[in-house]
Amino acid sequence: MKEQRRDRFIDPDEVTDITEENKQYLLKKGLLPFVTKYGKVKWIHPTQKGYRLLNKSSFDDFRPKTFKRILDRYIWIISVVAVAAFVIGIGLWATNNLF
Repeated sequence: MKEQRRDRFIDPDEVTDITEENKQYLLKKGLLPFVTKYGKVKWIHPTQKGYRLLNKSSFDDFRPKTFKRILDRYIWIISVVAVAAFVIGIGLWATNNLF
């Protein structure tokens, strides 16, 4: 059996994980169910499909994963060290100018 293609709009009747009331509410707002490449169903406006396809090649996809991991994990440490160095520098400058 051929596997169905993802990244496509599906029939609202195929969605079974939400109630019928929620389905009707989302359809009234103009949203349609869209299957992502990961197999998840997202309710988006038909004009957003092109926007999502354009955003697949963002800068994050080309940045090395190790750099992103280091930046995500240690940005707060780098910020604290920078603020501490600034405060210590101001303190040393103030004590040298007092005498």
